[in-house]
Amino acid sequence: MREKKLNMMPSKQVQRGFSLLELMIVLLITMVVAAMAVPTISTALANYRLKQSASSVASLLQQARIQSVRLNRPLPVTLDSGGKRIYIDMPTSTGGAPNGSYDAGEPMMQFPRTVSFQSSGNPGDATTDFTAAGVVYSSTAPRFNGRGLPCVMVTSGTSQTCLTKQGANTVAFVYYLRGDQTFGATSWAAVLITPLGRIRSLSYSGGKYQ
Repeated sequence: MREKKLNMMPSKQVQRGFSLLELMIVLLITMVVAAMAVPTISTALANYRLKQSASSVASLLQQARIQSVRLNRPLPVTLDSGGKRIYIDMPTSTGGAPNGSYDAGEPMMQFPRTVSFQSSGNPGDATTDFTAAGVVYSSTAPRFNGRGLPCVMVTSGTSQTCLTKQGANTVAFVYYLRGDQTFGATSWAAVLITPLGRIRSLSYSGGKYQ
């Protein structure tokens, strides 16, 4: 009995690709998901920039405190006229008084385009958990004395003294930063200098700075 020869040739398999309609549906879904994610990502980036800016301001203030103690003289931390740069006004190369303007090499930080100092309009009070009796928070240019305590310059005749008290009140400082988000919303942060010279950066969330 004759055996049938087996067909050893592989059978052709039909390979099916994506149709144009299927590709368009996938693309449409991808675009919808991306559009939903953009505001969330944009807000997260804006909040990150604001938080980093507040942290950088706190670091610059800490540096000013250290330099003031090292030199045993109060050094002003100044916001320039454009409001986008803050710097420590260091003594001149000959040891003279700070000149009131930014000079190359002075410690500074540049704010991102979306972050700015604000003297009003801030929500809430960042000093609530740090206020004690007889302490007044100011938003003027801060200085530190030779002991590292916050102080304000007072002129008497031809001499100037950096005092840790204004009348019966102890000096402290608070600054508010606003972050502008892409879609019109704003976020807030604050930087505190407590009466003991401790420096803290806080973010506004849920009706409270923390």
